[in-house]
Amino acid sequence: MYFDSIIHHTLYYVNVIFAECVFSPGGLEERMHYTRLRDLREDCDLTQEQLVEALGMHKTTYTNYEQGKREIPFALVIQLANYYNVSINYIAGIDKRPTPLYPNRPCPWRGDR
Repeated sequence: MYFDSIIHHTLYYVNVIFAECVFSPGGLEERMHYTRLRDLREDCDLTQEQLVEALGMHKTTYTNYEQGKREIPFALVIQLANYYNVSINYIAGIDKRPTPLYPNRPCPWRGDR
Protein backbone atom coordinates (compact mmCIF):
# COMPACT_ATOMS: atom_id res chain seq x y z
CA MET A 1 0.00 0.00 0.00
CA TYR A 2 2.84 2.38 0.88
CA PHE A 3 4.58 1.84 -2.48
CA ASP A 4 1.30 2.28 -4.37
CA SER A 5 0.95 5.68 -2.73
CA ILE A 6 4.50 6.69 -3.68
CA ILE A 7 3.97 5.58 -7.27
CA HIS A 8 0.66 7.44 -7.44
CA HIS A 9 2.23 10.68 -6.15
CA THR A 10 5.24 10.33 -8.43
CA LEU A 11 3.04 9.86 -11.50
CA TYR A 12 0.93 12.84 -10.43
CA TYR A 13 3.98 15.11 -10.24
CA VAL A 14 5.37 13.81 -13.53
CA ASN A 15 2.04 14.65 -15.20
CA VAL A 16 1.98 18.12 -13.61
CA ILE A 17 5.56 18.86 -14.70
CA PHE A 18 4.84 17.59 -18.23
CA ALA A 19 1.70 19.74 -18.47
CA GLU A 20 3.65 22.79 -17.31
CA CYS A 21 6.37 22.13 -19.91
CA VAL A 22 3.90 21.68 -22.75
CA PHE A 23 1.57 24.57 -21.98
CA SER A 24 3.85 27.18 -20.43
CA PRO A 25 5.97 29.72 -22.31
CA GLY A 26 9.40 28.28 -22.98
CA GLY A 27 8.09 24.77 -22.47
CA LEU A 28 8.34 21.61 -24.51
CA GLU A 29 6.61 23.08 -27.57
CA GLU A 30 9.24 25.77 -27.92
CA ARG A 31 12.03 23.25 -27.47
CA MET A 32 10.73 21.37 -30.51
CA HIS A 33 11.97 24.28 -32.59
CA TYR A 34 15.49 23.38 -33.55
CA THR A 35 17.12 26.79 -33.26
CA ARG A 36 20.42 25.33 -34.31
CA LEU A 37 19.17 24.74 -37.85
CA ARG A 38 19.39 28.40 -38.72
CA ASP A 39 22.62 28.88 -36.77
CA LEU A 40 24.38 26.07 -38.63
CA ARG A 41 23.10 27.23 -42.00
CA GLU A 42 24.24 30.80 -41.39
CA ASP A 43 27.60 29.65 -39.99
CA CYS A 44 28.15 27.93 -43.35
CA ASP A 45 27.14 31.11 -45.19
CA LEU A 46 24.29 29.27 -46.88
CA THR A 47 20.94 30.66 -47.93
CA GLN A 48 17.86 28.53 -47.46
CA GLU A 49 17.70 28.18 -51.24
CA GLN A 50 21.23 26.74 -51.39
CA LEU A 51 20.59 24.32 -48.54
CA VAL A 52 17.25 23.02 -49.81
CA GLU A 53 18.82 22.48 -53.22
CA ALA A 54 21.56 20.37 -51.61
CA LEU A 55 18.97 18.47 -49.55
CA GLY A 56 16.52 18.05 -52.45
CA MET A 57 13.48 19.50 -50.70
CA HIS A 58 11.07 22.44 -50.98
CA LYS A 59 12.07 25.76 -49.42
CA THR A 60 8.70 26.20 -47.70
CA THR A 61 9.02 22.85 -45.98
CA TYR A 62 12.51 23.61 -44.70
CA THR A 63 11.49 27.13 -43.62
CA ASN A 64 8.69 25.62 -41.54
CA TYR A 65 11.22 23.36 -39.80
CA GLU A 66 13.63 26.20 -39.18
CA GLN A 67 10.88 28.42 -37.78
CA GLY A 68 9.40 25.67 -35.63
CA LYS A 69 6.09 25.60 -37.49
CA ARG A 70 6.50 21.90 -38.28
CA GLU A 71 8.29 19.17 -36.41
CA ILE A 72 11.39 18.06 -38.25
CA PRO A 73 11.49 14.37 -39.23
CA PHE A 74 14.23 12.38 -37.55
CA ALA A 75 15.57 11.22 -40.93
CA LEU A 76 16.18 14.86 -41.86
CA VAL A 77 17.93 15.51 -38.52
CA ILE A 78 20.29 12.64 -39.37
CA GLN A 79 20.82 14.00 -42.88
CA LEU A 80 21.60 17.48 -41.50
CA ALA A 81 23.96 16.06 -38.86
CA ASN A 82 25.89 14.32 -41.62
CA TYR A 83 25.79 17.39 -43.87
CA TYR A 84 27.10 19.74 -41.17
CA ASN A 85 29.29 17.07 -39.52
CA VAL A 86 27.81 17.63 -36.06
CA SER A 87 26.03 15.41 -33.57
CA ILE A 88 22.27 15.03 -33.51
CA ASN A 89 22.43 16.17 -29.90
CA TYR A 90 23.93 19.47 -31.01
CA ILE A 91 21.15 20.04 -33.55
CA ALA A 92 18.55 19.23 -30.90
CA GLY A 93 20.13 21.72 -28.49
CA ILE A 94 21.25 19.08 -25.98
CA ASP A 95 24.99 19.60 -26.51
CA LYS A 96 26.30 23.15 -26.21
CA ARG A 97 29.32 22.71 -28.46
CA PRO A 98 29.32 21.20 -31.95
CA THR A 99 31.28 17.98 -31.86
CA PRO A 100 32.29 16.67 -35.30
CA LEU A 101 30.79 13.29 -36.16
CA TYR A 102 33.78 12.50 -38.34
CA PRO A 103 36.96 14.10 -36.94
CA ASN A 104 38.93 13.75 -40.20
CA ARG A 105 36.19 15.21 -42.38
CA PRO A 106 35.98 18.98 -42.98
CA CYS A 107 33.45 20.85 -40.86
CA PRO A 108 31.58 23.46 -42.89
CA TRP A 109 30.55 25.42 -39.79
CA ARG A 110 34.25 25.98 -38.98
CA GLY A 111 35.06 27.11 -42.50
CA ASP A 112 36.94 23.87 -43.34
CA ARG A 113 35.31 23.49 -46.75
